[in-house]
Amino acid sequence: MQAKRLILAGATVACVAAGCGGTSHSSGRLSRAELITQADNICARVNAKIAANPIRSTRALAELAPQLSAYGKAAASELGKLTPPSALASDWHEFVTDYGRVAQSTADLGKAFAAGNRRAAPSFLRQAVKTQQAMLALAKRDGFDACSVAA
Repeated sequence: MQAKRLILAGATVACVAAGCGGTSHSSGRLSRAELITQADNICARVNAKIAANPIRSTRALAELAPQLSAYGKAAASELGKLTPPSALASDWHEFVTDYGRVAQSTADLGKAFAAGNRRAAPSFLRQAVKTQQAMLALAKRDGFDACSVAA
């Protein structure tokens, strides 16, 4: 009986040390693998929503931008609730911030087109593309899959 308890206690300690049983680490931080899995699930869901609304004209952009921006803002909020491991904290903060910036630039671009302000639209578009490229490169470097590709 004593041997069984020691084996069970040893197995429990080993399992806790290995991270069995979910994401409740003493620091509250996700492991790298957990962060990637959870974030990629969020990004895949949003990418699918965005892909379901193809933009084929400036008129479509003006019409779809508010919804596409809302998807992005909701995703940035959801991603921001994930607590990265310390080694990824700086990159993660930059990624989530850029995700929100792309969503805001999309909203601004749609507003410019809707208002007929075609002169302002290219600057919003350039900013969104530049920010998105940096965001996707960062995610790719850190090992993300769905978060490293544009919809």
